[in-house]
Amino acid sequence: MAQALGHPHRLELLEYLAQGRRPVEELSALSGMSFANTSRHLQILRRARLVETERRGKHVIYSLAGDAEVVTLVSALSRVGERNIAEVNRVLDDYFHARDSMEAVSREDLAQRIEAGLVTVLDVRPAEEIFRARAISRFRNWTGG
Repeated sequence: MAQALGHPHRLELLEYLAQGRRPVEELSALSGMSFANTSRHLQILRRARLVETERRGKHVIYSLAGDAEVVTLVSALSRVGERNIAEVNRVLDDYFHARDSMEAVSREDLAQRIEAGLVTVLDVRPAEEIFRARAISRFRNWTGG
């Protein structure tokens, strides 16, 4: 179920189905996806038992399975996503627009804070850069320079 809900196209299809039953052709047109792609996403949702089908002649009509529960689930996911996006945006805003409020820390002070368990440092540099920095540091320590 988590995999079925983990794709934006499938969430979009669930939102359209929350408005009512629809054939694949209509869902394809609404979403702007190809018929084949729409069908594939709907099959994943069907296997997760989030949607159900009904045949009408040669058309397959999709609807939400247990309308209220699926709508509640998608709404809850939406709220969690919005909250998380708001938090990420706040952090980015703080970093890029409120740099003056950040505290400058010397290497020595940072090392003391790490030893005291007050901070955790995440090195997000590419692996090659980290390797190069460590090699230079070892060389300097070895040569005394």
